[in-house]
Amino acid sequence: MRRNDEYMAIKSLDELRRKIVSNEKELLVRERRLREDYEEVCKIFTLDYQVERSVERLNVLRKSVESMLSGANVITTFIESFRERMRKGRTAPPEQYSAPEVVVEEVVEEQTNI
Repeated sequence: MRRNDEYMAIKSLDELRRKIVSNEKELLVRERRLREDYEEVCKIFTLDYQVERSVERLNVLRKSVESMLSGANVITTFIESFRERMRKGRTAPPEQYSAPEVVVEEVVEEQTNI
């Protein structure tokens, strides 16, 4: 009987050691994650990070403005070249064009049929 009790005590101690090792591993994993989270939070509050984020946002805005300006430049250039051709008599006045009206009517008809 005594031998069986010793065996059970050893077995329960062995299980206890396994649980302790498992808990220690889990604690190490959680500690590592907390450290990483802490480093990320600290990074967010640094001036370099804030400047970097601001520069990224400004670059997006700059690209958007450049895109709008290039579109405006294309339209302005087209209008100026059209006016220049009108002055030189190479282009008929807009009221003589019938094609754009037909295209507009077709588009309107297509949209109303939808």
